Amino acid sequence: MSTPTNDLHSSQIGAISVHRFRGKVPDPLVLGDPDFCQKPDLKLPEKGITVMYGHRGSANVLRATMQSMTKQDSLAIVSFKVGIGKWNPNKLKLADLKESRFLNLPARASAELMDDVNKHWNRWLAEDGLPPEKFPRQPSDNMHYLDKLVELEPYKDVVAIAYDVSTTVGAAKFMTVFNLDAIDLDSVTVGPGLDVEVQI
Repeated sequence: MSTPTNDLHSSQIGAISVHRFRGKVPDPLVLGDPDFCQKPDLKLPEKGITVMYGHRGSANVLRATMQSMTKQDSLAIVSFKVGIGKWNPNKLKLADLKESRFLNLPARASAELMDDVNKHWNRWLAEDGLPPEKFPRQPSDNMHYLDKLVELEPYKDVVAIAYDVSTTVGAAKFMTVFNLDAIDLDSVTVGPGLDVEVQI
């Protein structure tokens, strides 16, 4: 991305990734394919890394993961900050994406922006022989289309997109970080109280 890193970090948001391991937590811990109780039909983006947005968006998944652990399992909760440029408290319009690089769908998106995303979405669905959807107003199993969205103007400068997902344990807010330079590496922590390296 063309945006200087220092401009990206003028505002930051929280990301969280929950990992359950059989036996000891590995060191280093590599953030990779997410296992957030998602349903098997969900196709996630291949670009960037997919985590969860904030603590509210991850509560159901975290609770379910903890409840399903056995004595042989270990838990690692990775938290970090993502720089998003200028924070905009309003529902984003298309023109806002030049300065605000975080898209929270559908909660913080204007009707204009959601209609634009939906137009592209349904075009790609039609090309793949699939019926239209109401994304981003309703969850979609075809989140891999975000890889195509971030190739288009004005979405090219977006560093992260958060979106609603229906998991096997209820609603969750996933987030795909497309610009890994936006991750504040100094903010990475691993709980509960773990001292392991994290590779992103």
